[in-house]
Amino acid sequence: MRWFGLVVGAMVGCASGATPSDDTDTDTDVLPSGPDPLTFDVMEPGPWNVGFRDWEITYAPIPGRERTVRVSVWYPTEATAGPSVRYSGVVPGGPELGDAPPASPAWAAGFPVVAYSHGDQGYGATSAFLMRWFASHGWIAVAPDHTDNLLWATVDPPPSTHWYDRPLDVRHAIDSLGDRPTDDPLYGLVDAEHLLVTGHSRGTSTVWSLAGATHLPELQDAWCPGCSPEEVALFTDGALAEPRADAFLPLAGVIRTSVHGTTGQRSVTGPFLLMTGSNDHGFHQDEFDALDGVDLTWVDLDGGCHQTFALGTCATLPTDDGFAMVATYALAFARQHVLGDDDPMVTGIVDGSVVVDTRASLWHHDP
Repeated sequence: MRWFGLVVGAMVGCASGATPSDDTDTDTDVLPSGPDPLTFDVMEPGPWNVGFRDWEITYAPIPGRERTVRVSVWYPTEATAGPSVRYSGVVPGGPELGDAPPASPAWAAGFPVVAYSHGDQGYGATSAFLMRWFASHGWIAVAPDHTDNLLWATVDPPPSTHWYDRPLDVRHAIDSLGDRPTDDPLYGLVDAEHLLVTGHSRGTSTVWSLAGATHLPELQDAWCPGCSPEEVALFTDGALAEPRADAFLPLAGVIRTSVHGTTGQRSVTGPFLLMTGSNDHGFHQDEFDALDGVDLTWVDLDGGCHQTFALGTCATLPTDDGFAMVATYALAFARQHVLGDDDPMVTGIVDGSVVVDTRASLWHHDP
């Protein structure tokens, strides 16, 4: 285990000057005619404006049971004006440009993807600041509204289906990016084989499931009481794991022992960047220690609270400061582990040798 206390009081704004790594997958080689996103400063928003769209998808988690979810999508655009948006058709949006035409992807294979799972009784755009940050750097971001677990419509206590619906919502939301009709402006522009999976609060349980965390059979009365054999198979046959994911980013969540026990997370593939706030009730040192051997980096923000990673409104850490730290670490981690960026600025942020902010402390497990 390595520890780094980060010791600079303000965000460092150095352009990385990176070029694509020699071992970056060939299908993400940067097109010579376009901008190279691996040269953009991870500590600043990218050069693209951000477009926004949403749509509904319907799928069957198990035979005979259909589920409809709304999907929010952020993407790069060169447009400078467009209609305002409402997240989930309810919440006033931010600076996104509604239905703006997408920019051309900088990678030959298309936009890499970040997929997000919101927290309990939230909605897909609760961490819109982070989705916009990635989109401005050339990514496409997708976030489903978890039906029956929304701010304005929830089932409480959650039904047993909740624990498999959430990861399947994320998977089908990702699939919907590649299933656009041929006349859709996003048709053929998405590379879901280069994928970061993230989630906030209860969404971290979704992330762990998508990463392959084991659902222990002896705990079935907690994670799926009264489930049918088809439902149990979703948990026990690895059907919830997302094989396309390259890396995982849980935000402000705990290890849910009622679902995964004390050992279920040790079966995951990585790497992981787990971020927390010191003024939150989430992840703690004993949980980190229990994951020795998992490729896991933990960043804790001094003064950060639960909403530092979502809606802001944290009295003990200025919202903009918290958002900037979260976005910087998240993008650096994604650039290294999804896109193969080995620039020392990027890798140094992730391993703690490059200073970001005094209010961030970093610990790391080697796999």
